[in-house]
Amino acid sequence: MKNDERRYISFSMMVDSETRVIGDIISSLELLCPLFDFDENMVKVTIPLVIDELLRNAIKHGNKNDKSKVIKIDIYLDNSRFKLAVEDEGDGFDYGKYLEKSVDVGKFAGSGRGLLMVINYAEKIDFNKKGNRIKVELVSFR
Repeated sequence: MKNDERRYISFSMMVDSETRVIGDIISSLELLCPLFDFDENMVKVTIPLVIDELLRNAIKHGNKNDKSKVIKIDIYLDNSRFKLAVEDEGDGFDYGKYLEKSVDVGKFAGSGRGLLMVINYAEKIDFNKKGNRIKVELVSFR
């Protein structure tokens, strides 16, 4: 694809609170990513890691493994960006400690390391006030 072409894909979906859906979503995106100019590391490592971590957190911590609850996912891809929003039906959480400038990784020994990795990879990250929706933007530098 020529760099001056403007292509994008945007879609939303609702999925069950079951970890089995994670692999299907990652596999589907691996088929879509070649339409865009993402570097291989972003397609093979970064995007799958971010999707896996955010969906697992939504299932386990947000929806508390309640299979009657769903997760809303919004995905946007264009020539150089991947945007993902994940929203669960949970009560939310206090995300502020994850966004501190100097985070002591040791205080996340039991849980939270996955979210810290996502934050490290993200160009932009936003939470809703309640703390049950996260939006992440990844940029491919090619």
